[in-house]
Amino acid sequence: MTSFIHAYIFISCFHFCLGLQCTYPVQIQLSSYELTLTNIEARLNNLRRSDGVICEVYVEYYYTTHMLSIEFKQSTEPVHLRSVENVYIHTMKSFISNKSTNQTTIKTVIDLLCYSNDRCDQKFILEYFSQIIQTDHSYWTSIIRPLLTMGNSKKVECMVGIENQTKLCPNKVCSWYYSTDTKFNEGKCENIDDRTLPMLEFNIIVKLYERQANPNDNKKPAAIRAIFDYSSSIQFSCKFNNCNNQYNGKLIQQALQQYDDFWKMYKVCVG
Repeated sequence: MTSFIHAYIFISCFHFCLGLQCTYPVQIQLSSYELTLTNIEARLNNLRRSDGVICEVYVEYYYTTHMLSIEFKQSTEPVHLRSVENVYIHTMKSFISNKSTNQTTIKTVIDLLCYSNDRCDQKFILEYFSQIIQTDHSYWTSIIRPLLTMGNSKKVECMVGIENQTKLCPNKVCSWYYSTDTKFNEGKCENIDDRTLPMLEFNIIVKLYERQANPNDNKKPAAIRAIFDYSSSIQFSCKFNNCNNQYNGKLIQQALQQYDDFWKMYKVCVG
Protein backbone atom coordinates (compact mmCIF):
# COMPACT_ATOMS: atom_id res chain seq x y z
CA MET A 1 0.00 0.00 0.00
CA THR A 2 2.83 2.38 0.91
CA SER A 3 4.61 1.74 -2.39
CA PHE A 4 1.38 2.46 -4.29
CA ILE A 5 0.96 5.80 -2.50
CA HIS A 6 4.57 6.74 -3.22
CA ALA A 7 4.18 5.79 -6.88
CA TYR A 8 0.99 7.80 -7.16
CA ILE A 9 2.53 10.86 -5.53
CA PHE A 10 5.54 10.65 -7.85
CA ILE A 11 3.38 10.31 -10.96
CA SER A 12 1.07 13.10 -9.83
CA CYS A 13 3.94 15.49 -9.14
CA PHE A 14 5.66 14.53 -12.38
CA HIS A 15 2.64 15.32 -14.52
CA PHE A 16 1.69 18.40 -12.58
CA CYS A 17 5.16 19.84 -13.08
CA LEU A 18 4.98 19.07 -16.79
CA GLY A 19 1.53 20.67 -16.98
CA LEU A 20 -0.61 17.84 -18.31
CA GLN A 21 -3.29 19.42 -20.47
CA CYS A 22 -6.82 18.19 -19.76
CA THR A 23 -10.12 19.44 -21.11
CA TYR A 24 -11.63 22.06 -18.83
CA PRO A 25 -14.53 20.54 -16.81
CA VAL A 26 -17.68 20.84 -18.87
CA GLN A 27 -20.64 18.73 -19.95
CA ILE A 28 -22.03 18.64 -23.50
CA GLN A 29 -25.06 16.82 -24.88
CA LEU A 30 -25.61 15.90 -28.51
CA SER A 31 -28.77 14.69 -30.23
CA SER A 32 -28.96 12.28 -33.15
CA TYR A 33 -28.53 14.85 -35.96
CA GLU A 34 -25.35 16.17 -34.29
CA LEU A 35 -23.67 12.77 -34.04
CA THR A 36 -21.06 13.00 -36.76
CA LEU A 37 -17.33 12.68 -36.27
CA THR A 38 -16.75 16.07 -37.93
CA ASN A 39 -19.16 17.80 -35.57
CA ILE A 40 -17.78 16.04 -32.50
CA GLU A 41 -14.23 17.00 -33.43
CA ALA A 42 -15.22 20.62 -33.99
CA ARG A 43 -17.02 20.79 -30.64
CA LEU A 44 -14.08 19.28 -28.79
CA ASN A 45 -11.55 21.60 -30.44
CA ASN A 46 -13.49 24.60 -29.11
CA LEU A 47 -13.28 23.45 -25.51
CA ARG A 48 -10.82 25.10 -23.17
CA ARG A 49 -7.80 23.38 -21.68
CA SER A 50 -6.40 23.56 -18.18
CA ASP A 51 -3.52 22.02 -16.24
CA GLY A 52 -4.38 18.81 -14.49
CA VAL A 53 -2.98 15.71 -12.84
CA ILE A 54 -5.36 13.10 -14.22
CA CYS A 55 -7.80 13.72 -17.07
CA GLU A 56 -11.22 12.13 -16.76
CA VAL A 57 -14.17 11.87 -19.13
CA TYR A 58 -17.55 10.26 -18.48
CA VAL A 59 -19.72 9.24 -21.45
CA GLU A 60 -23.33 8.08 -21.64
CA TYR A 61 -25.02 7.02 -24.86
CA TYR A 62 -28.69 5.98 -25.09
CA TYR A 63 -29.31 3.83 -28.15
CA THR A 64 -33.10 4.20 -28.14
CA THR A 65 -33.07 8.02 -28.13
CA HIS A 66 -29.64 8.47 -29.80
CA MET A 67 -28.54 10.95 -27.15
CA LEU A 68 -24.87 11.32 -26.31
CA SER A 69 -23.66 12.99 -23.12
CA ILE A 70 -19.97 13.76 -22.54
CA GLU A 71 -18.74 15.12 -19.22
CA PHE A 72 -15.11 16.16 -18.87
CA LYS A 73 -13.68 16.17 -15.37
CA GLN A 74 -10.30 16.57 -13.70
CA SER A 75 -9.85 13.78 -11.22
CA THR A 76 -7.75 14.24 -8.10
CA GLU A 77 -8.58 10.80 -6.72
CA PRO A 78 -5.98 8.03 -7.03
CA VAL A 79 -6.94 5.36 -9.52
CA HIS A 80 -6.08 1.69 -9.28
CA LEU A 81 -3.13 1.88 -11.64
CA ARG A 82 0.38 0.63 -11.24
CA SER A 83 3.34 2.82 -12.18
CA VAL A 84 3.55 1.10 -15.59
CA GLU A 85 -0.06 2.02 -16.44
CA ASN A 86 -1.48 5.40 -17.40
CA VAL A 87 -4.99 4.69 -18.74
CA TYR A 88 -8.00 3.22 -16.91
CA ILE A 89 -11.19 2.48 -18.89
CA HIS A 90 -14.41 1.18 -17.36
CA THR A 91 -17.17 0.44 -19.87
CA MET A 92 -20.66 -0.73 -18.96
CA LYS A 93 -23.49 -1.77 -21.27
CA SER A 94 -26.94 -2.22 -19.75
CA PHE A 95 -30.28 -3.51 -21.01
CA ILE A 96 -33.19 -2.67 -18.69
CA SER A 97 -36.82 -3.40 -19.50
CA ASN A 98 -39.72 -1.10 -18.73
CA LYS A 99 -43.02 -2.95 -18.44
CA SER A 100 -45.11 0.25 -18.51
CA THR A 101 -43.79 1.30 -21.94
CA ASN A 102 -42.93 -2.20 -23.18
CA GLN A 103 -39.50 -0.92 -24.20
CA THR A 104 -35.92 -1.67 -23.26
CA THR A 105 -33.40 1.01 -22.37
CA ILE A 106 -30.05 0.24 -23.96
CA LYS A 107 -27.24 2.36 -22.60
CA THR A 108 -23.45 2.51 -22.77
CA VAL A 109 -21.52 4.20 -19.95
CA ILE A 110 -17.77 4.80 -20.21
CA ASP A 111 -15.51 6.24 -17.53
CA LEU A 112 -11.93 7.01 -18.58
CA LEU A 113 -9.04 8.27 -16.45
CA CYS A 114 -5.70 8.92 -18.10
CA TYR A 115 -2.40 10.78 -17.88
CA SER A 116 -0.72 9.35 -20.97
CA ASN A 117 -0.57 12.60 -22.97
CA ASP A 118 -2.19 16.02 -23.29
CA ARG A 119 -5.94 15.85 -23.89
CA CYS A 120 -5.94 12.07 -23.71
CA ASP A 121 -9.61 12.42 -22.71
CA GLN A 122 -10.53 13.98 -26.07
CA LYS A 123 -8.38 11.53 -27.99
CA PHE A 124 -10.34 8.66 -26.50
CA ILE A 125 -13.67 10.16 -27.53
CA LEU A 126 -12.55 10.67 -31.13
CA GLU A 127 -10.96 7.24 -31.37
CA TYR A 128 -13.97 5.27 -30.14
CA PHE A 129 -16.80 7.55 -31.22
CA SER A 130 -17.89 5.37 -34.15
CA GLN A 131 -17.80 2.19 -32.07
CA ILE A 132 -19.96 3.77 -29.38
CA ILE A 133 -22.83 4.95 -31.57
CA GLN A 134 -22.81 2.53 -34.52
CA THR A 135 -23.14 -0.78 -32.69
CA ASP A 136 -25.84 -3.06 -34.02
CA HIS A 137 -27.94 -4.22 -31.08
CA SER A 138 -30.12 -6.65 -33.00
CA TYR A 139 -28.38 -9.42 -31.06
CA TRP A 140 -30.25 -8.22 -27.94
CA THR A 141 -33.68 -8.78 -29.50
CA SER A 142 -32.77 -11.75 -31.67
CA ILE A 143 -30.40 -13.73 -29.41
CA ILE A 144 -30.25 -12.61 -25.78
CA ARG A 145 -33.78 -11.42 -24.98
CA PRO A 146 -35.46 -14.69 -26.10
CA LEU A 147 -33.20 -16.61 -23.72
CA LEU A 148 -34.47 -14.48 -20.83
CA THR A 149 -38.18 -14.42 -21.74
CA MET A 150 -38.91 -17.78 -23.36
CA GLY A 151 -40.75 -19.34 -20.43
CA ASN A 152 -43.43 -18.64 -17.85
CA SER A 153 -44.55 -20.72 -14.90
CA LYS A 154 -46.14 -20.30 -11.49
CA LYS A 155 -43.38 -22.35 -9.89
CA VAL A 156 -39.94 -20.79 -10.32
CA GLU A 157 -36.70 -22.55 -9.51
CA CYS A 158 -33.31 -20.84 -9.87
CA MET A 159 -29.80 -22.12 -10.15
CA VAL A 160 -28.14 -21.21 -6.84
CA GLY A 161 -24.38 -21.15 -6.26
CA ILE A 162 -21.67 -22.25 -8.65
CA GLU A 163 -23.09 -25.74 -9.21
CA ASN A 164 -25.80 -26.40 -11.77
CA GLN A 165 -28.34 -27.15 -9.03
CA THR A 166 -31.76 -25.53 -8.69
CA LYS A 167 -33.78 -24.47 -5.68
CA LEU A 168 -37.30 -23.10 -5.33
CA CYS A 169 -37.29 -19.29 -5.40
CA PRO A 170 -40.20 -17.66 -3.50
CA ASN A 171 -39.38 -14.28 -5.09
CA LYS A 172 -39.56 -15.83 -8.60
CA VAL A 173 -36.58 -13.82 -9.89
CA CYS A 174 -33.32 -15.50 -10.84
CA SER A 175 -29.92 -13.93 -11.54
CA TRP A 176 -26.65 -15.12 -13.05
CA TYR A 177 -23.20 -13.61 -12.58
CA TYR A 178 -19.88 -14.33 -14.24
CA SER A 179 -16.50 -12.65 -13.71
CA THR A 180 -13.22 -13.27 -15.50
CA ASP A 181 -11.50 -12.72 -12.14
CA THR A 182 -13.11 -15.72 -10.45
CA LYS A 183 -14.03 -17.77 -13.57
CA PHE A 184 -17.15 -18.88 -11.69
CA ASN A 185 -20.75 -18.75 -12.93
CA GLU A 186 -22.87 -18.02 -9.87
CA GLY A 187 -26.66 -18.20 -9.71
CA LYS A 188 -28.95 -16.59 -7.16
CA CYS A 189 -32.60 -16.17 -6.18
CA GLU A 190 -33.23 -12.42 -6.07
CA ASN A 191 -35.74 -10.05 -4.50
CA ILE A 192 -35.91 -7.21 -7.05
CA ASP A 193 -38.58 -5.28 -8.95
CA ASP A 194 -39.76 -7.59 -11.73
CA ARG A 195 -41.03 -4.62 -13.79
CA THR A 196 -37.42 -4.09 -14.95
CA LEU A 197 -37.02 -7.68 -16.18
CA PRO A 198 -35.36 -9.02 -18.13
CA MET A 199 -32.26 -6.95 -17.43
CA LEU A 200 -28.58 -7.39 -18.17
CA GLU A 201 -25.34 -5.57 -17.37
CA PHE A 202 -21.96 -6.13 -19.00
CA ASN A 203 -18.82 -4.52 -17.54
CA ILE A 204 -15.29 -4.35 -18.87
CA ILE A 205 -12.27 -2.78 -17.15
CA VAL A 206 -9.06 -2.22 -19.08
CA LYS A 207 -5.80 -0.84 -17.69
CA LEU A 208 -3.09 -0.05 -20.20
CA TYR A 209 0.05 1.87 -20.97
CA GLU A 210 -0.18 4.30 -23.85
CA ARG A 211 2.46 6.59 -25.34
CA GLN A 212 1.80 8.86 -28.30
CA ALA A 213 4.38 9.45 -31.01
CA ASN A 214 5.47 12.98 -31.78
CA PRO A 215 4.20 13.68 -35.32
CA ASN A 216 6.96 16.29 -35.83
CA ASP A 217 9.76 13.89 -35.02
CA ASN A 218 10.34 11.11 -37.56
CA LYS A 219 12.88 9.49 -35.27
CA LYS A 220 10.27 8.80 -32.63
CA PRO A 221 8.64 5.34 -32.65
CA ALA A 222 4.99 4.89 -33.52
CA ALA A 223 2.37 5.14 -30.79
CA ILE A 224 2.68 2.36 -28.24
CA ARG A 225 -0.26 0.73 -26.52
CA ALA A 226 -0.05 -2.30 -24.26
CA ILE A 227 -2.67 -4.00 -22.09
CA PHE A 228 -1.56 -4.70 -18.54
CA ASP A 229 -4.86 -5.81 -17.06
CA TYR A 230 -8.27 -6.76 -18.40
CA SER A 231 -11.35 -8.01 -16.57
CA SER A 232 -15.03 -8.34 -17.40
CA SER A 233 -18.26 -9.36 -15.71
CA ILE A 234 -21.77 -10.21 -16.85
CA GLN A 235 -24.92 -10.16 -14.75
CA PHE A 236 -28.52 -10.76 -15.81
CA SER A 237 -31.88 -11.25 -14.09
CA CYS A 238 -34.96 -13.03 -15.40
CA LYS A 239 -38.28 -14.46 -14.23
CA PHE A 240 -39.17 -17.95 -15.32
CA ASN A 241 -38.26 -21.43 -14.25
CA ASN A 242 -34.49 -22.12 -14.31
CA CYS A 243 -33.81 -19.14 -16.58
CA ASN A 244 -30.36 -18.59 -15.03
CA ASN A 245 -29.07 -22.05 -15.87
CA GLN A 246 -25.51 -22.59 -17.04
CA TYR A 247 -26.58 -23.14 -20.65
CA ASN A 248 -28.35 -19.77 -20.89
CA GLY A 249 -25.47 -18.02 -19.18
CA LYS A 250 -22.88 -19.44 -21.56
CA LEU A 251 -24.94 -18.54 -24.64
CA ILE A 252 -25.39 -14.95 -23.43
CA GLN A 253 -21.71 -14.64 -22.57
CA GLN A 254 -20.70 -15.84 -26.05
CA ALA A 255 -23.19 -13.49 -27.75
CA LEU A 256 -21.87 -10.45 -25.89
CA GLN A 257 -18.25 -11.25 -26.62
CA GLN A 258 -18.94 -11.93 -30.28
CA TYR A 259 -21.17 -8.99 -31.17
CA ASP A 260 -20.61 -6.24 -28.63
CA ASP A 261 -18.52 -3.12 -29.16
CA PHE A 262 -16.89 -3.58 -25.73
CA TRP A 263 -15.22 -6.72 -26.97
CA LYS A 264 -14.14 -4.94 -30.15
CA MET A 265 -12.72 -2.13 -28.05
CA TYR A 266 -10.62 -4.61 -26.12
CA LYS A 267 -9.44 -6.22 -29.36
CA VAL A 268 -8.42 -2.80 -30.69
CA CYS A 269 -6.38 -2.16 -27.53
CA VAL A 270 -4.43 -5.39 -27.77
CA GLY A 271 -4.20 -5.42 -31.58
